Amino acid sequence: MPDPDETVSHDAGDSAEAGNQGPVPVEAPENLTCPVCERLIPSPTHESCPHCDAPIDTILAIFRTADLSLKEAMRDVRSGDIESARRRLGFVRLTSRGHRLRVELIQAILDRLEWKTESAMAILNTIKDALEEGDDELKFLVDSVERQCLIDQGALAACCEHYNFALFHARRGHYEQARRSLRKALTEVSHHPESHALLGKVQLALREYDDARYHLKRALAIDPTNPTATRLLAQMGQQDFLNVVEFVKSRGLSPAWTGSIIVLVILFAIAITAAITAMSR
Repeated sequence: MPDPDETVSHDAGDSAEAGNQGPVPVEAPENLTCPVCERLIPSPTHESCPHCDAPIDTILAIFRTADLSLKEAMRDVRSGDIESARRRLGFVRLTSRGHRLRVELIQAILDRLEWKTESAMAILNTIKDALEEGDDELKFLVDSVERQCLIDQGALAACCEHYNFALFHARRGHYEQARRSLRKALTEVSHHPESHALLGKVQLALREYDDARYHLKRALAIDPTNPTATRLLAQMGQQDFLNVVEFVKSRGLSPAWTGSIIVLVILFAIAITAAITAMSR
């Protein structure tokens, strides 16, 4: 299978030589699109674009930069830095229409990683409609991502089936059965926020507080707007605070010391809440 890191970049290998030996001539692709006027340059052998007089050297430099940006975007994808990959794609979209199909392919990969399989499939279908004769390498990659999307859709369907079964049991108080079904759901899709949130709720009912807190936080890390995780973590925080207050009062300290410690606990809780809110934005 071709390496996506290489196929999204036409001549990225020239960059290493360019750093050591000065500018390296870039072979102009056929039917180059000028990034300035966005018109086709059928034979980029002149010194400038025949439509807007933009220097060909500048156009090729932009083309090279877009190539390298796509290569870096794929590295970001592999390292899990989705936001950086999106920023690089935004730059390439603005600078080079000639890389449009490869940009959209990486966008489909990003959508797939975020389980937006319907969006990814729609993008892949658009790419396939735009492919021309000779784009075999890109077609192979599109087909590969499409197969992965179909596998993901099957896994998500199985996950949702286990989740719905767990929800049925949880509403009837059958928490052990619900927990087993939720673990099966997370085996299918490890970052399904609804399953993490429901598992946290079930484990709270089973008094497994540490595990409940872990899964509720996982749910919020994946989906900061998840209402179940937000509500239950807030309730757990309130209970933790009341437990601390009761513990301090049970120590038999003076009212002044008791009040000071409680104030410090409140300030600490506010700071933690603010930090969590800032991280979820």
